[in-house]
Formats: sequence, C-alpha cells, structure tokens
Amino acid sequence: MDDVQGIIVSNNALGQGHFVVTLELARPIGPVLPGQFVMVRMPGAEIFLRRPFSICGIQDEVITIMYKVGGDGSRFLSTMQSGDPLMVLGPLGNGFTVDRDRAAVVVAGGIGI
Repeated sequence: MDDVQGIIVSNNALGQGHFVVTLELARPIGPVLPGQFVMVRMPGAEIFLRRPFSICGIQDEVITIMYKVGGDGSRFLSTMQSGDPLMVLGPLGNGFTVDRDRAAVVVAGGIGI
C-alpha cells in the first residue's frame, strides 16, 4: 500500500452523472487484485476526507476509475480537469483470485461492481 501522487489525464462524463477518470501515477502502486480499491484525496480544504473508489483498470502507472456523482467528494472530482493533482492510497481491501475452472456467482450492487 502506497500513497502516490497522481495527475489527471482525462475526466470524461459518460452520461447521467457517471464519469471515468484516468490518472497517471508517479509510480506503480503494485499488484492489484480484483475487489481492491483506492482512497483518493482531492486538493484543497473543501474536501477533507479521502473518498474510496473501485479500480476499473490499471496498467503500470496509469489507473482508471469509473464513478457516479453521489456526494460532495465525487461532485468535486467531476469538476477536476486534465493536469490537476490527486493523491492515491492503495491498493486497499482484501482482493480475491479468479478460479477459471469453477462457475462464479456475483452478488453486488452499485457502480463498483
């Protein structure tokens, strides 16, 4: 688990309050397992606490997060633009491995699934 500086590469609206943000990190955050997430700290005093986000995709130093605006933190994130800095803490949570030889059942809800 590392706290890593990130810079927004893109932050695009997908429609109906959904966005996808791509960040370039100062260094890789290490191996990430399905089910893990990151905590994002936005600059400034307006948003004090970090916000949790599921990892949509990761490739070396580039991480993609899909999110839905639901509160002050995600609303603030939706206004951020390319070049804006963020701090990313992660990966967090207990990930899991996928056994491709067995049938999977997934029960979940929300944008993180």
